[in-house]
Amino acid sequence: MRNAKKLAAFLISAVAVILLLMSNTFAWNNFAKTTSHFTGYGDSTNDDSINKSGTLHHDSDGANMDVYLENWGNESIYVRLRLTEYMELGEGAGQYNADGEDDGSRSPSEANKAASLIEGASVYDVKSWTVCIPEEEELSLFEMEAAFPETAAADPAFDNHAALRYYWTWKMGGWKYYAPASESDRRIIVRDPTVYSADSPGVSETLDALVLSMRQWEELGRPIGPYWIIDADGWAYWAAPLERQTATGLLLSAVERTDQEITADYYYGVHIWAQTASKDGGTNYNDFGNPENGGWTDSGHALVDRIAGVESAELAEDGDVSAAGLFTSSPPKAIYVVPGFMASRLYSQKFFGMEIWAGLGYLTDIGLDALGLKPEMANNPNGTGMSANADRSRDKNGTLAAHLTQIESIKAALKANHLQNTYNVEFFAYNWLGDLNETAKQLEADINAKRYSKVILICHSNGGLLASTYIARSAANKNKVEKAVLLASPLWGTYTALEPIETGAATLFDSTLTMGLLQVGYDAFIKPISRHWVKSWAQNSPNTYQLQAGNEYLARFPLVYHSASGTQYITSPAEYYSLLQKSPNVNPSLAAGSARSLRYLRETVFQGDVLKLWEGVNVTLAGCEYGHLTPVSAVYHQSGSKAIFDGVIYTKEGDGFIFGPSMKGDGRFPFVNIPSATHIKILYDPRALAIVNNVILNKPVGSYPTANSVVRSSSDLPSVGMSDMLRIELKSGDPLQPTFGNSGVKVKVYNSVGKVIAQSNSAAQKGFADNNFVYSSWETDENKTNILCYIPKSGYKLEVLTGRTPRSASNITVYVETLDPSGEIVSHTGYKAAGANSSGSVLTLDGTRTNAAVPTAQSGVKLTRLSS
Repeated sequence: MRNAKKLAAFLISAVAVILLLMSNTFAWNNFAKTTSHFTGYGDSTNDDSINKSGTLHHDSDGANMDVYLENWGNESIYVRLRLTEYMELGEGAGQYNADGEDDGSRSPSEANKAASLIEGASVYDVKSWTVCIPEEEELSLFEMEAAFPETAAADPAFDNHAALRYYWTWKMGGWKYYAPASESDRRIIVRDPTVYSADSPGVSETLDALVLSMRQWEELGRPIGPYWIIDADGWAYWAAPLERQTATGLLLSAVERTDQEITADYYYGVHIWAQTASKDGGTNYNDFGNPENGGWTDSGHALVDRIAGVESAELAEDGDVSAAGLFTSSPPKAIYVVPGFMASRLYSQKFFGMEIWAGLGYLTDIGLDALGLKPEMANNPNGTGMSANADRSRDKNGTLAAHLTQIESIKAALKANHLQNTYNVEFFAYNWLGDLNETAKQLEADINAKRYSKVILICHSNGGLLASTYIARSAANKNKVEKAVLLASPLWGTYTALEPIETGAATLFDSTLTMGLLQVGYDAFIKPISRHWVKSWAQNSPNTYQLQAGNEYLARFPLVYHSASGTQYITSPAEYYSLLQKSPNVNPSLAAGSARSLRYLRETVFQGDVLKLWEGVNVTLAGCEYGHLTPVSAVYHQSGSKAIFDGVIYTKEGDGFIFGPSMKGDGRFPFVNIPSATHIKILYDPRALAIVNNVILNKPVGSYPTANSVVRSSSDLPSVGMSDMLRIELKSGDPLQPTFGNSGVKVKVYNSVGKVIAQSNSAAQKGFADNNFVYSSWETDENKTNILCYIPKSGYKLEVLTGRTPRSASNITVYVETLDPSGEIVSHTGYKAAGANSSGSVLTLDGTRTNAAVPTAQSGVKLTRLSS
């Protein structure tokens, strides 16, 4: 026997009863072996039967339950469902013979010695199971008072339901993406555990259901619309004609175990009875009242009469019932924590739900890529089709629990100020490789499904762009935002996001793993083979493109392009998008083509000015505006008809990932500088936590001086900026990756006492980020190896090693560039090196001496200066 707390496979049965479309049972038990079978179908022989156009969907992946009904026919139908439940405890719980009859009865099993939790009910007869009549607290819309008092007094089933709630809780209402029933499976119950998104081929959306009691519905004026109305006899009616080619919203969206321990073997099942009917004809909705079909109450009869009497015009009007009108008091508000790029977990659909990002499942994804197969994190060229997915039911605090401290801080502040019943705290995990437009739609649906009247958005990094896309969708969305805090959000975009697309390197990727995930093993074994994998998902990821610098950024900080006509500083959006499309690594459709592209987001969704979208909203911006080497622009050069990426230009104005002005904007909104805060660590920086909580609590935010209010050195001064750094470009025909007989190109950095503090080994590197230097490497068609380094002018020595050792020739070119305070290149001098000494060392740049900008050749190496 398995442990009683573990969930097993589902037991499914279907029953046909005149008007009854079908029925279905799903169950949990502790067996090692269960059966799954159908014992009957709906009426598939009567051509006049409207039932042929309805299919019951019971979607379950073992942790999530979605129950709804689809009308795939050509006319409206009327729908009702009834759920019954059963539980037994003891040896052999749930076991019965599998040769039951069409009425749902089962043959007793000698192995089953369990006792029913509810007297008179039997696992062998689903008709004896307890009718589910939820209390209003369990519905998707509720008032905190006792429900159905007359039923509780008269019907033992009500108490039975309460007894079952001791072990199980239900979640009701909502919507989902689903796959419409195919012609081959319209006559059976569809059970589909697949998790779909808007990108999944051929999917549709259910309606978004609200679940009400009959009492609530009547007190609210009997509105017609996307509501499930649960009557006192347990029948749940869809409160509108179900139009052709649509599906109801979810009646049941989850069944979960409570914390109550079960020490014996157990079996728990929920059975669905589904009925559909037409307005007229042989299956007229009045047949609902036939006792053989389950009958109805006077209230149920009046409800269906009301639905059937509504014309389309009235339906459109009545169906638009606002959430506020459905509550006797204001509905709850919520604080949505919206994470950034790479900060939501992604799960496998091919390997048992393993966590790919950032768990051990990422090894399987890199493995798929190494075998020439499509990784689960990779989209198709149109930006859709990845099989890895985010799961908000599993991801409660982000990648490596990055947002846990922030979430706990918010909850503590709410509790300390007696606001825990005013705001729910929601963590909105999402697929950060998808399309921001689609993700914003999911955020909107989540907020609406939970009927929040107001939300506070706490966004980090890419989460600020997601929030911007959400408010751009409608005035209603914008009006729901009570206030927002955008932490280190690239409102104008960031060139950091170019790295994974152009080079397969990912600074964010590396730094995320640095937070604790197998860093040593990653550097030594995974990183050298991961670049192709990173490119495989970055090049077709809409969100990765949507993070790029946009129109607003470009107008202020041009991109550098070395072409046949000289150096151009591109500020025109048309020239910018044209250049991106010339890169051999860039997907043209996602740069400037489709509705998933960077250009569409910036020019159509944001209308060329993302900050204007936020006007009228209480917004606080926060981040570190100075002190960390941060990409400010990109450099390309012309090669025939192609534009080849040469790396990015860095500045100290930012937090390592986001350029200061991109997170600050142009002064239209308050900005709080958090000195020395890095892009990732800001999530649990005490100053950032205080900013978030003070904004939520309507308290003054304040400001933060630089560390100790004293500049540590002249290099910390904005007036010095990047002028104390060198930009070093290395180009070589030798490979970056070691090959047989060739150790590849390497770089080492020594401090003033000769200790190695940073070094590269193939594509892997360590120590650069720790010392706030820069190192990136990649390959192009023109040169096998391209390396970009930034190191201080003084106090350090850089050594370049390359090729087979010892050998008489090497072909490496070193460009040494001095910079102005902003990071712009002041001088550019090239050196051609031929040869290497016995250790493979080619040359050094020794900043511990006075000639820091002039390379020194090693013994046996010929060094030739190129024209500047």
